[in-house]
Amino acid sequence: MYTPTLLLILAALVLAITADENIGRRATKDPVATYLRRVCSPLLSNTTRSVEISLKDRLASLVNSPFPCEQQLYIEAACTANDTTEVDFLAEQQCLCGGSYWIAVEACNSCFAAHGYQNKSPEAAASHLSALSRAECSPSPPFQPFSNLFPSPNISTIALAPPAHPRQ
Repeated sequence: MYTPTLLLILAALVLAITADENIGRRATKDPVATYLRRVCSPLLSNTTRSVEISLKDRLASLVNSPFPCEQQLYIEAACTANDTTEVDFLAEQQCLCGGSYWIAVEACNSCFAAHGYQNKSPEAAASHLSALSRAECSPSPPFQPFSNLFPSPNISTIALAPPAHPRQ
C-alpha cells in the first residue's frame, strides 16, 4: 500500500545498520521509525542480535522470517541487480515478479498501516503498488534496475495516525 515510503524506510534501516555507530544511533533516535521497525521487522531490528551478526548474515537469516517486511527486505536483497546490463535487469525482474515479493510488500504495508503509519488512503496506496508492480514486471526486456523506480528518500519526518484498534 505505502510501498515507496516503506521501501525507503527499510532502506534507511539497512543504511543505519551499516553506517558508522554514531550515525546509526542518530538514525534510530526517531521514536516513530523505531516503533515501526520493531513491530514490523522485529528480527532485523533486534539490537542485541544486530551486534552479534554481520549485515550480510542478518539479511541471509531473514530467508525464513514469518514477518512480511523482513521477507520483502530479504527478497529485495536477493534479487537486486548486480550490474547495469539488460541481462541483470531481466534476472532482477524475474526474481521480483516470479515469486511472493508483491504479496510481501502488500502485507508489510498493512503492518505499517495497522500500527498507525498513514501517508496515503488505502485506495491510493493500492493503486500505487499496482502501478509499481506493472512498471517493474511489464517491460520486456527491462531497461532499468528496480531501484530507479523510487525517488530519493526524505525520511526526516514520519508521523503516526491513531491506532485502528484502541488496544494497540
